[in-house]
Amino acid sequence: MIHLAVEHIVNELNSYFSVKISESSKVVQNALIKMDGAVQGGIDDKIVATLVNIEEERIARDPEIYKKQMDGSIQIIKPEVKLNLYLLFTAYFPLDYSEALKMLSLVIGFFQKKNTFNTSNSPGLDPRIKDMNLELFTLSFEQQNHLWGSIGAKYTPSVLYKMRLISIAEDEIDGTGEPITEIYINEDKPETDE
Repeated sequence: MIHLAVEHIVNELNSYFSVKISESSKVVQNALIKMDGAVQGGIDDKIVATLVNIEEERIARDPEIYKKQMDGSIQIIKPEVKLNLYLLFTAYFPLDYSEALKMLSLVIGFFQKKNTFNTSNSPGLDPRIKDMNLELFTLSFEQQNHLWGSIGAKYTPSVLYKMRLISIAEDEIDGTGEPITEIYINEDKPETDE
C-alpha cells in the first residue's frame, strides 16, 4: 500500500510538470544514495521522492472488532494500521542550482494547490487508499542535519511533506471464538459435577 501511495504522488507531480514545463518524467521515486555510499544512478536533473520515515498514527487507532457470525461464533478482526509517511522531495540538479530551486518551487506550488488526494479528485488512485493529505513539514537546522546525515548525503535543496493517514489492513480474520453468555465472579460460579 505504501508503494501505491508514493507512486501515485509521483505520477500526479509528473502530470503537473508536463503541463507546467512540458516534461513528464522530472519526478522519480528513489533513494538518493546507494547502500555503498555512491549517488544513485538516474537521478541527475530530477526531483527525487524518497520515503524517509514511517510513523503510526496512534490517536486515530481503532479497537479490535468482534463480529458475530450467523452460526453464533465471533470473529476477531484486527484494526487497520494508520500511518503517516514522510516524503522528502529533493531537487538533484548538480550542475544547475537555479534550476533546482525552480523545480522545488513547482513541487511546493503543486501541493499548495492540491494537498488532498482521494478517489474523487484523483482517478488513478487505488480504491483501497481512502484519503491522503500532504502538509509541509518544517525541520529545524539540527533535525535537517540529522536527516541528511542518516541519508548519507550533503544537503541539497529539498522539501519534506508529511502524508497523513495511509491505512493498511489485511482481509484475514485474526481468530474466532464463542460469544460470552454468562459472567461469574470467583465464588458465584456454580459447581459442576466432576
